Amino acid sequence: MKKILFGTSALIATTFASVGGASAAGLELGLGGSFTFGGGFVYSKNLPIEDDVKGVFLSDAELVATAKGTLDNGLTFGAKVELNIETSSSSNQHYDESVGWVEGSFGRIEVGHEDGAHDRSVPGVPGVYNNAADANGLFFDWYSDARLGLDWGIDGSETSDALKITYWTPSFSGLKAGVSYVPNSKGGRQSAFETTRTDDAWEFGVRYNGNFNDVRVDVGGGYTIDPSGNKRDDSWAVGGNVGFQQFKVGGSYEDKGYNRNGFGVGATYNTGPWTFGASYANGDSITGVNGVKAQGASLGVDYELGQGVVVSAGVDWADVDGYRDDFFGAGVVTQLSF
Repeated sequence: MKKILFGTSALIATTFASVGGASAAGLELGLGGSFTFGGGFVYSKNLPIEDDVKGVFLSDAELVATAKGTLDNGLTFGAKVELNIETSSSSNQHYDESVGWVEGSFGRIEVGHEDGAHDRSVPGVPGVYNNAADANGLFFDWYSDARLGLDWGIDGSETSDALKITYWTPSFSGLKAGVSYVPNSKGGRQSAFETTRTDDAWEFGVRYNGNFNDVRVDVGGGYTIDPSGNKRDDSWAVGGNVGFQQFKVGGSYEDKGYNRNGFGVGATYNTGPWTFGASYANGDSITGVNGVKAQGASLGVDYELGQGVVVSAGVDWADVDGYRDDFFGAGVVTQLSF
């Protein structure tokens, strides 16, 4: 491992040294983000509240700031910072992700708090805003985190936003591979400095995007060595989407280690400003507890009012081992992307 680390350090040093004497025309600065708001209801006899039916309201926002510049020698440098405006974290942690990168004919090197090669190589399951298999929606994201403790992302267990270094190869006819080294897989977003330690982890991934006549293909897979930093088990996932005209279908399968596995499937149909979608997820990897299975499904529709403005309506259902009743949710949300 030390030889690999020394080789990586030498590559970074060589890359940055080549910048000497080069100048940039100036950094391109960008500011974007999203704001989501809406309401609906949740229903279950399991709810720890005075009524079986409860109205819910949602307000969530994120800001994304970027900077990018290309030097005279052809190297491109950039940085990205994401901030959560609202947060339910007990530590009141608004900082989400931050990463710096350098890109050239050799590929791309990233250092920072960003998803690694495994997570970004597994395509998401198709669906509209309410998507059971990818943790989007009024019920399966905001509500399930607080009440059910579920993890609906069917992409395998990886190191999330722990501080890491990632290398991506150039794209070869739509094929790209990556590898991430995480010095502390148990680290969080708040750590600005990490040293190599026994809790380290590695992520690997490969993904292909291409078109065959009128058929669009997006497939990939990822593998993480020791995602929890305890030297006991690894994680992997594969997935893919196929699109034809207005239709897109796909699915993914994950093994999070400790004999926990799950899968998700979904489909969408787009016509003009309308997008209709459905998805389903199942597995004990969703609950994160070996032998405790959960399943969920969602139906939804998106309507694009204008550029950057989408109104979504959907219904969600979940069935979790250990609860005497199923969970239901429905709502309407508006998302502004800028």
